[in-house]
Amino acid sequence: MTYLKVIGRVEKDMTDKQSDLLRVVKENGIILKKEALEKAGSSISIASGLIKKGLLEQVKKPYFQVPDLDYKEAYAKPDKLTGEQERAIMSIGKSISAGENKTYLLNGITGSGKTEVYSQAIEKVLKKGKSAILLVPEIAMSIQVVARLRSRFSDKVAILHSGLTAAQRLSQYKQIKDGKFPIVIGARSAVFAPLKDLGMIIVDEEHEGAYKQNRAPRYHARDVAVKRAQIANAVCVLGSATPSLESRFAAEKDYGHLILKTKPVGSSVNIELADMRELDEKSLLSSVLVRAMKETLAKNQKVLLLLNRRGFSSFLLCTACGFVAKCKRCSVSLTYHKTEQTLKCHHCDYTVDTIGRCPECASTLFRYAGSGTQKLEEKVTEIFARELVVRLDRDNTGNKSAAQALNKFRAGKRAILLGTQIVGKGLDFKEIALVGIVNSDTSLNFPDFRAGERTFQLLHQVAGRSGRGSIPGRVIIQTYNSDHYAIQAALKDSYEDFYKQEIEYRKELGYPPLSRLINVGFSSLNLEASKQAAHGLAEILRDIKEIEVLGPVAAPISVLKHRHRWHILIKFSREIPEDLRKTLAEYDYKNVTVSVDVDPQSLL
Repeated sequence: MTYLKVIGRVEKDMTDKQSDLLRVVKENGIILKKEALEKAGSSISIASGLIKKGLLEQVKKPYFQVPDLDYKEAYAKPDKLTGEQERAIMSIGKSISAGENKTYLLNGITGSGKTEVYSQAIEKVLKKGKSAILLVPEIAMSIQVVARLRSRFSDKVAILHSGLTAAQRLSQYKQIKDGKFPIVIGARSAVFAPLKDLGMIIVDEEHEGAYKQNRAPRYHARDVAVKRAQIANAVCVLGSATPSLESRFAAEKDYGHLILKTKPVGSSVNIELADMRELDEKSLLSSVLVRAMKETLAKNQKVLLLLNRRGFSSFLLCTACGFVAKCKRCSVSLTYHKTEQTLKCHHCDYTVDTIGRCPECASTLFRYAGSGTQKLEEKVTEIFARELVVRLDRDNTGNKSAAQALNKFRAGKRAILLGTQIVGKGLDFKEIALVGIVNSDTSLNFPDFRAGERTFQLLHQVAGRSGRGSIPGRVIIQTYNSDHYAIQAALKDSYEDFYKQEIEYRKELGYPPLSRLINVGFSSLNLEASKQAAHGLAEILRDIKEIEVLGPVAAPISVLKHRHRWHILIKFSREIPEDLRKTLAEYDYKNVTVSVDVDPQSLL
């Protein structure tokens, strides 16, 4: 079989098609040639051209059988469970034994032992001669959970995720269908795994946006899991320390609600705010956080830092004329990546070499505004030159590189792990004594009604990485919005405080889970065509009485990959009205792509 891999850097004069193919290959590390061409919408001639330029290389590889993540961790049964774990396992076990369909929300704080509940529930399913699926948001973000379950169940586990090549996926699917693997672990597409006698589906970190596929078919793996469990008369377990408002609301009337709020004996966490307005410090790391880091490392303990923005700087600004380097395909600024000396669009992956002279006024005076994980890494390395510093973000993480980074961090006696939200999801290192959240305000200003929810979830999840063992944990949250209810709830470590406040806002505004939404998007190479298509549909929709129509307006990212984007937001109660369903199915507009996203997770 013929595979492709990237061996050269992106060049300035590349076409969009060439850039798209390079991006697909780079994202996968090494990928079946046929699959790469299909994903990129490319051709053999484009691939051949890139091979001649020395940017791509063709590789012959044998048929691949079992994916290996290069990360292993022993995981034995604990000597004793907490009372809450025992009650949760007993409740889920009763439904498994009875062969009944029931959905449970396992609302367990970080460190309360959700993984052990999953493991023992899976054991009960296997004893019944049935099979189980465990969904995780992304393999790279959940690598420890995957490693532990493979350790417990060894050769009974198959792994499915979007990073597999076509050959790998086919091999796994055949063995799953033949009954070799009664347990499947994977990202959202694993919900469709062809298991026989399905007994249970577990959705770990059910609140994660990664479970929603944002291209056709636009499905939410959590909702598919609930429905598939109903069809198979199986049990569905939705696990999270910070459940989505939809699941938490449903737990009040539809789901079984299991709560784990007891942490292991001896574990404790102290959460504090570093109000950057009061400190009046311009540095990326406040003096409070730097001092805490020095104290922690001096005790041979570990530090975790979160900054949920990739790259070195958010944008490149000419201080002479105000020019900002922007993507030629999208209405966004390019992010500066110092390691590669490139400017990159994080929406379409358009990449150019960084510039030394302003194309507008020829000035060489630039300011790299905003901060990303590369700048944080540079700053940390400058202050802590003798310490082991490991960065983990999408720029250096395929599944294997994530494993290598975590192995490196785990092996260090004292070390600093920094990165984007990846570092806050599912990691369990007992030696982490300090967590620093560098900028807690990043997601608060998004034009999305879920901004507060996502901010609280991320802060709560990453704070839970400390104090998981006998070492007391400390969390420092740097913020310019210390009075915001999401920040205050994170400070109190209280999901219920956040939920009560947020659900009241949703009730006032009529947003989910009190209603449902459909986001209808319009995109075209022609601005007027996109705009007119949106206005045309809005006029028709306003005649449907059971719905509320918001818009049309230009999308927050109004241009993406050269295409002008408008959208309409539709609110309705529970079931999609038949008139609405029919109108959306039939509406068409020349030279405009119309997309319908039911229950959208992003409005960008």
